[in-house]
Amino acid sequence: MLKNLANILRYSIHKSNGVVTVRSETEYLKQYIFLQQQRFSFSFHCIMDIEEEVMDLKMHKLLFQPLIENSINHGFPGKSGEDLITITIRKKGERHLIFEVKDNGKGMDSELIHELNHYDYSASSLEGSIGVRNVIMRIKYYYGDEGHFEIVSDENGTTVRAEILFE
Repeated sequence: MLKNLANILRYSIHKSNGVVTVRSETEYLKQYIFLQQQRFSFSFHCIMDIEEEVMDLKMHKLLFQPLIENSINHGFPGKSGEDLITITIRKKGERHLIFEVKDNGKGMDSELIHELNHYDYSASSLEGSIGVRNVIMRIKYYYGDEGHFEIVSDENGTTVRAEILFE
């Protein structure tokens, strides 16, 4: 556990806005999720569905960890009694990556979903949701009009989908 924590801290501190391979980001996320599973006595499961062809593509690091953290901290416990997060990374066309975090938790408030899906970081006074707002701002900063963010949620869970350019 301490080794994973040390690896996570080193990864997050070294060039925190840098560009890494999807493989590196995935390894970091696996260590992060393992620590969270230990923290919560393995009360949730996580499935990672990542296309092999995307593993060596480049992306900005630490972009999606807050979305996983939100599922763990705010989505659970869900109704099913078997809390599950599914992380999917796939290629879309010749230039884009789709990153999706889906949970079977309790869902989100519809007003908050609307505010986040239409978030204007230059004029927003939205309180809370700092991690998600940070993800949205970083996507817009790094990828401009080529970056997209969307939340879909109901009482059966939440799906957060981001589309970014890969390098």
